[in-house]
Amino acid sequence: MDVVDALYSEYGEGAPDGHGPGQDKVQSLGKAYLDKNFPKLDSIKTARIVTPAAKPAEAPAADKPVM
Repeated sequence: MDVVDALYSEYGEGAPDGHGPGQDKVQSLGKAYLDKNFPKLDSIKTARIVTPAAKPAEAPAADKPVM
């Protein structure tokens, strides 16, 4: 969350609730609209999915003490 919290947030929510980009204009005008009207807007250039490390296999039942 530190990365998310560091993103520029002064534009607020998108229109009509905030001063951020309107989705209709983003869809029709694209990056040129964003660059011209929201020059401080951060963007994600790359992303990758990192899978969690596999947990070690549990010991076979024969190795467990019997109670």
